[in-house]
Amino acid sequence: MSYNSTFVNAISLSAAARVAYNTITSKMPLAPWFPAHTNPGLDFAFDRRVASGADVAEFRDFDAENTLGQTFGNARLSGTLPPIGRNYRLLEYEQAQFYNEGKKNAATAQYLMERVGDGARAIARRLEQARIDAVLNGSVTLNENGVSAIVDFARDASLTETLAGADLWSAATSDPVADIEGWMEAARDVSGVLPTTALVSHNVYEAMRTNAALLDVAYAGMASVGTRIRRDDLVTVVGAETGLLSVVDMDRAYAIPDLDMGNPWPDNKFVLVSSPGAAFGRTEFGIVPMATDPKFGISEADRSGLFSYAFDHDNVFGLWASTNALAIPTMPGVNMTFVANVL
Repeated sequence: MSYNSTFVNAISLSAAARVAYNTITSKMPLAPWFPAHTNPGLDFAFDRRVASGADVAEFRDFDAENTLGQTFGNARLSGTLPPIGRNYRLLEYEQAQFYNEGKKNAATAQYLMERVGDGARAIARRLEQARIDAVLNGSVTLNENGVSAIVDFARDASLTETLAGADLWSAATSDPVADIEGWMEAARDVSGVLPTTALVSHNVYEAMRTNAALLDVAYAGMASVGTRIRRDDLVTVVGAETGLLSVVDMDRAYAIPDLDMGNPWPDNKFVLVSSPGAAFGRTEFGIVPMATDPKFGISEADRSGLFSYAFDHDNVFGLWASTNALAIPTMPGVNMTFVANVL
């Protein structure tokens, strides 16, 4: 295949792809917990946070040596950034149609810009699926297009639980407040950080609104107890008892225009996470090797992230639009979570 810059060059196509990626990613529910991180190489590495107590300095005598400091994160994890991408073909018939309409150059350029945008959005959706995988399972599984790998962030085994019988939140005898408080403390014991947000399915959200124990809290001091907590009041009720700042209905969070991801959150999951930020997770972006080729004209400062270009295929007639990245979500704060099956 050969690079084709007749209609639009790689610099403009890459810029369009990054705008499309950033636009859709800004709507992704888990993106705030996994901000983009520029990686200059092919590998990623981070320290998985574990609770070891805050480092506190010691006073010393004059001329005495300082004592050695302690650091969080004594578990070092590393791996290789996998390539991800999407190609689209402008068929011979479409090219002929553009030519016959007398607008070949403009129409072809517009087509290429739209297709690299489609590729960027496809990459964004797959990375969000990987974020979901990381949060739910403490790992990312890749099993597609010739790659088979599991990137395991090593969540502590004590940070998952499956409820059963009378403890299920659909049961009248269950006590979500006690469960949540215990799970928050478990995450703090392991990571040193207290979760602040609950990510739940719509089914779990509705079960919480009608749970007998939570209804008792919501209607405490009132003459009668209602049958359902108002949606706007749920986080107030739960937060007052547990300290959680937010309860997110993930099915509704994904049900917005342009995401087109369906309902990727499992029906029975209740997940506690800490505040968003790089200490919790990040989306690692490396440099696509082709972006370093001088013929594409990508400056060194702009090489990390999505790279797009147009090319002619040697064996299949047609103009192609290609969007590529080296990327994967990583999760240093895997132990700042708790995952429970509650229904």
